[in-house]
Amino acid sequence: VIMGGRVKLLNGLADISTSARQLQLHTADDYYQTSLEANYVLNSSGALDYGGFSAASSFALDNGSLFTGNYGLAFDLGVQMQYNQLTLAFSALDLGAINWRDQTSNLSLEGNYAYEGLDVVRTAILGETSTVTLRDSLEEAFSVQETSDTYKTLLPARFYFSGTYALSE
Repeated sequence: VIMGGRVKLLNGLADISTSARQLQLHTADDYYQTSLEANYVLNSSGALDYGGFSAASSFALDNGSLFTGNYGLAFDLGVQMQYNQLTLAFSALDLGAINWRDQTSNLSLEGNYAYEGLDVVRTAILGETSTVTLRDSLEEAFSVQETSDTYKTLLPARFYFSGTYALSE
């Protein structure tokens, strides 16, 4: 039996990931009201600058530093066994996670929302002026909460199994 392993210290520069992923959009048949059932969290570190509906949000992957405070650990493990002419091997790679602490942003949308649209009839037909814009209407309908909590992302672990059999020596 041959066994091996490796420990890796990780440093994350930027991340965008989700921890809750439920968004269901429905449109009513009778009067076209749009409703949204949401339980959605978008986490980012060093990559997203959210300014709300009223300002431009941006993605920026250059944080100006090669190393950040976003550290993690990962492990690679492997085992090889030989029984006469049969050799079996198993490996598990990237078992670990990164803890995101620097420049974190968590955007969450939770609850049931109804959006009935803008009152275009008042503006177009009746000539009334309205200061409400589509952006204002969306901000009122969908309440995005922003926090700066730390979070963790698991690495995409990989597992391999192999076997060989020697027909002759």
